[in-house]
Amino acid sequence: MKAIIFDFDGTITYKSKNIWSWVWAKLGLSDVYHKLYEEYKAGKYNYQEWCDITCDIFRDKRLQYNDIKTAASETKLIKGFGETVKELKEKGIGLYIVSGSIIEGIELVLGENVKYFDKIIANHFVFDKKGVISRINATKYDYEGKSVFASELIKKLDISPKELCFIGNGDNDEWVYKTGCRTICINPDGADFSNTVKWSRCIQQSDDFRDLLPIIESLEEENERE
Repeated sequence: MKAIIFDFDGTITYKSKNIWSWVWAKLGLSDVYHKLYEEYKAGKYNYQEWCDITCDIFRDKRLQYNDIKTAASETKLIKGFGETVKELKEKGIGLYIVSGSIIEGIELVLGENVKYFDKIIANHFVFDKKGVISRINATKYDYEGKSVFASELIKKLDISPKELCFIGNGDNDEWVYKTGCRTICINPDGADFSNTVKWSRCIQQSDDFRDLLPIIESLEEENERE
């Protein structure tokens, strides 16, 4: 592999808090969160509009950066994550995170592991001088956008699609296969993991990220045979 893209929530934070869900729950608005999500999926809003509505609600509730810090402190990386990305980086593989989560939270959760990543893409929260949220700059690389990023990366690195691997767990990760890259579903949550067109490989349950290493090696060997 020349490059690997990781999803964040549920993929590298297995059995830990989803930052978005944590924030909505903290505000006592989990029902609103689910309602807006279903409305977005039904096409009532585009992605930025979804984030704008969310931001208005968060600002009304005086959401602050410290709330994101608290959410991040309660969000843990899956066992073996640091060792895994270190080993992959030492092999010369480019590493990326493309997520619909919150970049400020992702960076806090990663801690020193941030250094292993060439780029991290997610929604960006902007806070005013009082520390209260003022804007959400929506990522253009969630859902179908993840496939767009993968295509752009293949072109930028001038690699074969099969030299790129995407690792995720949710239904918002399932467009990436259209690029022709390799895909691994780990600890599926909403993903159609039995669909071998969308997913090259699947680890249905694992609490150790190092379980990915032999799977990645097997895909590399498959590439060589082809």
